[in-house]
Amino acid sequence: MSWLSLFSLSVVVILAPSVVNAQEMEPRAYSRGPLGSQFIVFSYAYQTGDVLTDATLPLRDVDVKLNAGVFAYGRTFGLARRQANVTLVSSYVKGRASGTVLEDRQEVIRSGMGDLRLRFSTNLIGGPALTPKQFAEYKPRALLGASLTVVIRRPLRPRRGADLPRPRGFPRSTAPPARRRSRG
Repeated sequence: MSWLSLFSLSVVVILAPSVVNAQEMEPRAYSRGPLGSQFIVFSYAYQTGDVLTDATLPLRDVDVKLNAGVFAYGRTFGLARRQANVTLVSSYVKGRASGTVLEDRQEVIRSGMGDLRLRFSTNLIGGPALTPKQFAEYKPRALLGASLTVVIRRPLRPRRGADLPRPRGFPRSTAPPARRRSRG
C-alpha cells in the first residue's frame, strides 16, 4: 500500500461523521473507466401501492401513486494518479396520495423537482487513472473507494391553486401540531 493511499484512507476515517443516517448502495459506483469517460442517464419510474400506517393514527386506506423522471451526468478524471469521478443527479417527481383522514376521504397531489445530488468518488486502492489505451491493457485488481455526496433538499410543493386537505370542522387558520408554538 503506497503512502498516498494510506494517507487518503486516514483522512477519510478521521473526517468520517460519527453518526451515519443512511447508506446509499449504487451499483458500479467505483467501477473503473478510462480518463475522460462521460455518461448521461435518463430514467423513469412509476410506483403505486398501499401505505402501512401506525394503527393509532386517524388514517385508513392510504394509497400512493408516484411518477419520477431522473437525469444524471457523470465524468471520470484523474486525481493524485487515481481515478475519480463526479456525478450530478436531478429528478422530477409527481405523486398522488389518497386516504381516509378521520372520517373524510382526502387526496393530495405534489409535484416538483426532487433532491439535487452531487457525488464525488475516488478509488483509493487499485484504481489508477488510465488513458483509454492503458485501460484496455490493464489487469484489474482489488479495489477500495470512497465517496462524498452533497444533497440539496427540495420539498415538493402542492399543485398550483391546491391546498392541503383538512378534515371537516378544522378552520384554515389551524396549523398542524408540529408547527404550533406555545407561549409562556
